[in-house]
Amino acid sequence: MNLDTKLYEIAYVLKGEGEENAVNNLDSLKKYIEGRNGMNLEESRPQKRRLAYSLGKEREAFLGTIKCYLKPGDIKDLEDFLRHENNILRYLVTVSKRHADKPSRPKKIRRIVEKSNSDIKEIDKKLEEILG
Repeated sequence: MNLDTKLYEIAYVLKGEGEENAVNNLDSLKKYIEGRNGMNLEESRPQKRRLAYSLGKEREAFLGTIKCYLKPGDIKDLEDFLRHENNILRYLVTVSKRHADKPSRPKKIRRIVEKSNSDIKEIDKKLEEILG
């Protein structure tokens, strides 16, 4: 991974013609990313969903995401590729946060201070004085 690359997440909606066809369309996207010296980090398998409203004539589509490292200058070309791909109905490219190499710092645990019997007796005396 180069220092000038960023982690991007690509969310996509593919035509619902069949799962094999959707996977083949993803292969073309992966090859495009690898052709731009990008590194595919993580992907979710496309899942068939019924759409809330039709996109063109499509009422069902495959939805999924891919996380990959790319140079910021290649994003414009990637969006052009996604726009001209016939089987991709919608897409969204966002900058994602980098994965942490080390675990996050643990949260501080507040310790409960136990009161001794003498402290409780002093508090009781003060309460009796106040309340009479």
